[in-house]
Amino acid sequence: MTQAAGRHRLTALLLLVLKGAGGNSVLELDVGTEEVETLETGNTVSTVLLGGNKTLTGVETLSRRTLCSDGIKPFPGIRFAASGCYLAPPAPSLLVCGGRENLFSLSSSCWRYSLDKQSWAEEEKLPLAVAGAATICTGEKMMMVGGVLEEDYYQDTADAADHYDYSTEVATSQVLEYEAAMGKWELGPSVPENIQGACGVSLGDTVILTGGKNDKECGYGSKNVWILDGGKWKSGPKMNRARFHHGCTLTEVTGRPGLVVMGGLGPDNLGDSVEFLRTNRGLEASEWVIIHKLQHPHPNQPIVSLLGDSLTVIGGGGFPYPGGEEMIEVLTSDGWRSFRHVGIDRSFGLGIQVPASFSHSCEMEPNFGGHSYFRRQGEASLRDQVWFCHGERLELPLTSDKTRLEVTDLVRSCTVPGCHYSGLPRDLVTRAVTGLECGLVTRDLVTCQLSCAPGHRATGGLASTSCSRDTGTWELRHLECQSIVD
Repeated sequence: MTQAAGRHRLTALLLLVLKGAGGNSVLELDVGTEEVETLETGNTVSTVLLGGNKTLTGVETLSRRTLCSDGIKPFPGIRFAASGCYLAPPAPSLLVCGGRENLFSLSSSCWRYSLDKQSWAEEEKLPLAVAGAATICTGEKMMMVGGVLEEDYYQDTADAADHYDYSTEVATSQVLEYEAAMGKWELGPSVPENIQGACGVSLGDTVILTGGKNDKECGYGSKNVWILDGGKWKSGPKMNRARFHHGCTLTEVTGRPGLVVMGGLGPDNLGDSVEFLRTNRGLEASEWVIIHKLQHPHPNQPIVSLLGDSLTVIGGGGFPYPGGEEMIEVLTSDGWRSFRHVGIDRSFGLGIQVPASFSHSCEMEPNFGGHSYFRRQGEASLRDQVWFCHGERLELPLTSDKTRLEVTDLVRSCTVPGCHYSGLPRDLVTRAVTGLECGLVTRDLVTCQLSCAPGHRATGGLASTSCSRDTGTWELRHLECQSIVD
């Protein structure tokens, strides 16, 4: 599952062989090797899911076929409407800055997660506390565009000047840029308007900024699109519907490359609106096209990702605008289909695209059993289904009960890549062997334990074997029970 079809690797086979008869029956678990093709995934990008929950600080990764809940250490605190990027130099890491710690507090802190050290460490703070900025990542640079700042107000009195009175939050036009090579924040070219809740992407050497709002002038969202090219902002094609706190991404729709915006809020957008802009024929000449509505509203900064080959929207419901709580939606040929999210529910959460290698230690694949025949049967049963692994569990969220039974009859669970195994069929339980239990011990290790009946013991005292993520093969080729009399 972690390599493209057409490439081959050696996959462990667990073959059950019944030897002998009667009381001296021996069950041998044979671990061989056979060359088989791996399940196609084309997995090049994963998404890190972070923040957006009032009590939970867990960080998840969603690759095209695996939702992992423990691959990255929890974030050091509660965070909403933060900004974050994957930065390759000087070493692969995540940089997360700003956002809200609660409803009334903006943050200027920055935290870096090192893939090598597998830990979070506090970095140099932002020049100013900011939340709700549009985040643009280029691999070597992180940009925070707009957002809200705290602005202090003072009033003169007879006793002294500039007595502090109160502070409020205001939208800003500032752009903060972090160059990974320089390791510091600098101001970039300001956006032509004060704006918060916008969403942006990087396309080649240009930046595209969509929507947002300015409470003083436009409290219900904007249709504006701004394009940063050559260090200068210029106006782009306006969206059909105003929106802010929405999600956006570069993707393909019916084979055409473009920019998709979805969810958020606006005067005629209740959180279910989706639009598409082609990007391969000149942005100025393109027009936004309204496509399938979402099944549920996602008004509070939903996270956009991929599940399999399908565009996916995660969360973005709850306070302050209800709708879409604990929901994921997947774009299929029949429009959007929704299902209950099995991970952390997030509102104003953060989704960071990272290379697939970032989540390699979490990848799981369907357990097709110990023979290539069963693998082919299992792959065929999953081919037209929306599925993913969540730990040892194989999730089939859009599958009917009838089809789910048919699929799980062939593929019951997920396993560590390469560590496929078969259970013990009831008709092979003998007077010598009472059971064979196989399963996930940790995220990186699968074991099989053989149980021998009274009067029998494991040959050579070897009653178990294991297969790890590092090796992708089983330690022992076979396990067997034999009579103690022998």
